[in-house]
Amino acid sequence: MTANRNQNFEYHFESLKIETNFWGDKISTDYRETIHRFAADGWRFVQAYAPATGADGRSCYVELIFERPVE
Repeated sequence: MTANRNQNFEYHFESLKIETNFWGDKISTDYRETIHRFAADGWRFVQAYAPATGADGRSCYVELIFERPVE
């Protein structure tokens, strides 16, 4: 995709919960499937963001950021 300086984009943020157990942390949903599902609808994966939200500095969720041109 070639970016046009005047091109506008819309963004979607998809949160995936991180589950913690005795053996460690695990994302509750397969992020690869989520990325493929959104790509099939014309969204481009931009970034994954996991803010430190827990008292111990761990993340409670991962936010996947998608964009697509506004037509």
